[in-house]
Amino acid sequence: MEKTLSLHPATHGNQMALPEVPKLSETRKARMLNMHLIRGMRFSWRYDLPKVNPYIGEVPEHFIPFNCALTSKDYDCGVHFFIDDYQFERIWNSPERYLDFLKKFKCVTSPDFSLYANMPFPLQVYNTYRNRLLTVWMQKNGVNVLPSVSWSDELSYRFSFEALPMYSTVVVSTTGAMASDNSRRLFRNGFIEMCRCLSPLNIIVFGKRLDPLVEELLHGRGGMYVFKQMQYGRTR
Repeated sequence: MEKTLSLHPATHGNQMALPEVPKLSETRKARMLNMHLIRGMRFSWRYDLPKVNPYIGEVPEHFIPFNCALTSKDYDCGVHFFIDDYQFERIWNSPERYLDFLKKFKCVTSPDFSLYANMPFPLQVYNTYRNRLLTVWMQKNGVNVLPSVSWSDELSYRFSFEALPMYSTVVVSTTGAMASDNSRRLFRNGFIEMCRCLSPLNIIVFGKRLDPLVEELLHGRGGMYVFKQMQYGRTR
């Protein structure tokens, strides 16, 4: 027999009784937050972010956005998530549904849940957690995942690079990062901080070219960084 929640709270004497809330099973509660995915993971010390493994495979010549991959017959490529969040929120809501599908491609980037400087700090941490959790879970289940790195402003450095591997190939996006002097400054400073924290072997760049100052700084470090500019394809 199903239990319904009354919108009209009962009263007992002079006290108002709160409506009885149906209890959720532990399994259902865990799945609502994808806590069932964390089994066997290692976590960082500060924000308890799942620790991502480095990517050591080859990088495909081209990538297609996740929303286009769903109807694509070409699996000889990578899949990226540098599209509007609503286009891939489904992978957070039903991760198991897409696991075997994503295994068909050469590799995928980490789901890139957005970080904005004007977004409340806890939401930025939450989106970073979702990035790390899905990345590690897919890695553990046979998907080749390129770690994606995102940040907003200097305050986000507290968590933006946490639990990511050092000396790995990583991927970044310049979407919206070249729109104004301030956004270019935020991207430039975060990019340099990422390189300092992670010492990536290769950096895959989606979108427009990097700020000339960033390119100059990186090329001056002995050619350690390899840049590839990927096409976004259809995003809507």
